[in-house]
Amino acid sequence: MRKKWFFRRIALFVCLAALAAGCRPERNPLPVVQGSNIQIDAGSHHIEGTLETFEKHHFLLKDEGKSIGVFSGDAFVTMIPLQTAQELRTRYGDFFSCNNPGAAQAMHAARAAILVADSREAQQSIAKAMAQVRKGRVPAISFSGGPLQIHRQTYRGISVSNDTGIPIYYTRQFQIIDPDFSHSK
Repeated sequence: MRKKWFFRRIALFVCLAALAAGCRPERNPLPVVQGSNIQIDAGSHHIEGTLETFEKHHFLLKDEGKSIGVFSGDAFVTMIPLQTAQELRTRYGDFFSCNNPGAAQAMHAARAAILVADSREAQQSIAKAMAQVRKGRVPAISFSGGPLQIHRQTYRGISVSNDTGIPIYYTRQFQIIDPDFSHSK
């Protein structure tokens, strides 16, 4: 009787350990870069593209997107160009309030984007910025890089066409400039 109890506990422990290991989120692998060609393999997604332009970008990260079965990179987010946000704040003050006339302009300037980091350090910085977004904050960020021109995309080995128009930004030197633009001056 004690042996059965002992072996059942061991079996239960092994099952729970296996389940826990299977539930751990896998880190997104880093893109493979050869010149301006970039290849991304993340889970069942395979993407090949070319970096269109490489320049410094400044944005506000406003909202986190949700995706089901669609490639979401290191972050799927709504971004507002920082220069636009600064102009709106100068003109309207707290344009994040729904009753503020600048809110409609901010919504019009907002764009969905997928961010893909070039390094573990950049992935960690993106994760920190997204943690701020989840807390209701609006971090101002900067990075070097640019959108990818996608040449080939597959999901589970099947060729797919992504007609969403959501750009995938390859990011280097990702950093948080201001952890909460909405409450800074």
